[in-house]
Amino acid sequence: MEFAYRTDIGQKRPNNEDYVGLFTNRGQAMLAIVADGMGGHQGGDVASEMAVSHIATPLKTPPPPTSPSWCGGWSSSCNRKTA
Repeated sequence: MEFAYRTDIGQKRPNNEDYVGLFTNRGQAMLAIVADGMGGHQGGDVASEMAVSHIATPLKTPPPPTSPSWCGGWSSSCNRKTA
C-alpha cells in the first residue's frame, strides 16, 4: 500500500507547523497521524511533532495494541504531555 500526504501553511503564517507520521509495526498494523500545528502560538511546530511521536509509541514497541480502543486513552495522555 502506498501513502501520500500534503499540508498547507495557509495564508496567514510564514511556516508550516503541521506534522504527519506514517507508521507500520512488526505486525503490519498501520497508523497515519496528522497533527495540526497551533498557528500563531510559540512552539506549535514542536508540539505537533511531539504529539505524533508520542501517539505512535505503542505501534513502535511490542506488544502492539490489539484494539482501536487504545487510541482514546493514548491521545488524552499525549495531550497532557504536550500541554
